[in-house]
Amino acid sequence: MITEEKTDTDSPAGISIIVAIYNMNYIVERLFKSIKKSDYKNVEVIIVDDFSTDNVKPLVDRYGFKYLRLDKQSGAAKARNEGAKVAANDYFLFCDADIELMPNTLSLMMDRFSKLKIHTIEGYEILNPTPDNYIGTFRVLSIQEMLYSQGIATGEVNFWSTTCGSITREAFEASKGFDESFKGADVEDIEICFRIPKKYTMYHDLEINFKHHYMNTNMIHRAYLKRAYQVGRLNWPLGEHSFYSLVRIIGYSISVLLFISTCMIIVDHIFIAISILFLLFKIFFHRKFYMNGYKAKGFLFFLYSIVVANTIGMTSFIGFATGRTFSLLGIIKK
Repeated sequence: MITEEKTDTDSPAGISIIVAIYNMNYIVERLFKSIKKSDYKNVEVIIVDDFSTDNVKPLVDRYGFKYLRLDKQSGAAKARNEGAKVAANDYFLFCDADIELMPNTLSLMMDRFSKLKIHTIEGYEILNPTPDNYIGTFRVLSIQEMLYSQGIATGEVNFWSTTCGSITREAFEASKGFDESFKGADVEDIEICFRIPKKYTMYHDLEINFKHHYMNTNMIHRAYLKRAYQVGRLNWPLGEHSFYSLVRIIGYSISVLLFISTCMIIVDHIFIAISILFLLFKIFFHRKFYMNGYKAKGFLFFLYSIVVANTIGMTSFIGFATGRTFSLLGIIKK
């Protein structure tokens, strides 16, 4: 349960923004600019370079941020842990290099920390007025639909992520940090949720907003496959994490059934009708997502979303099933 607590608002607490980057020089300046435009000024920014080859240090220096460079490529988990070790403040914000903060993102986060007895805050991803590509709109709307379908609004939750998520030093240290056995940008932010002690409250707030500027469609599909595979390998009760709930599993399963029935059309034309039924059920099941997509981008985006949603559903199902099978059989140890 979230309770209110009073703090001294005359001396606002500082927050350390920790950004792990690997060859993100081409996009990270948008984040840097948004930090500078923030209306919250008691901020320390730590950029941890995971042995990049694109020489981002001059850009970091130009903005006056702290720069750390790992002596070899070690993954986002290691980079974030190293940033936390040198952070001066008792509140951390971990965020991806390709996001953009709103001017009030930090002030709202720190306001919540000062008034509520909470220990992590998950920001709410909003739609870009002019997204970089269709996949950006698709991803934002799918996350919003997932939250809506589970009745998640503002309040206590059971998840936290490093896309744009803040955490108290106390809760972070109690979890013992990110698992450094993850060597890429994998599921370290999902895995840590299961190690944050239950006495620490995780919080989601619809008013704390940010934008995410996504990669191209092909890279997104590879990212879904890899991330779903890594989730499958986790030996944790995934049902306790909202991002991997029954709603999402049903959606992925429908995509698999639709794919199978479509392939079976060459055997018997009755599968045309079956495929159409699965497709209509899929659209109805995710109707809020498709309606919002149609309103945001029009009919072509609606058609595009049907294709992408089902291919991503298939990709994710295959990745998760493979990872879970290997984990259960002990073929691959994390």
